[in-house]
Amino acid sequence: MQVNERARLNEAVETAGKLAGGNCKVIVGDQEYTYSSNRMCTGCAISIPELEPRFFSFNSPIGACQKCSGLGIIHEWPWKAGDPDAWKANYPDFFSNKYAQEQTCSECYGKRLNKLALAVSVGNADILS
Repeated sequence: MQVNERARLNEAVETAGKLAGGNCKVIVGDQEYTYSSNRMCTGCAISIPELEPRFFSFNSPIGACQKCSGLGIIHEWPWKAGDPDAWKANYPDFFSNKYAQEQTCSECYGKRLNKLALAVSVGNADILS
């Protein structure tokens, strides 16, 4: 592609994006490519917050997995949450973590960060690779 053609193509994509609210679809033969200058996934319309250091920290509520609170594990007890309420006052040791089983978080798979932070990639690898 010549420099002139590349400049015209860049200008056309930029203009299309401005007219369509930051989104643009480019069709090349049978292939369709969707681009967005907005911080959102064009496939599922999930918006992505501004990338900043605390977004990649499991110690911050912004970056931590919500299911495991950034621990990477979840404690599961052999009873349902509502069943042992009457026993808690009389047998507090019974409800300590020694009876709980640690399970790897099914949301973050032990990586401790939320889905949006784990979706960020550098090259072809996620940020924890």
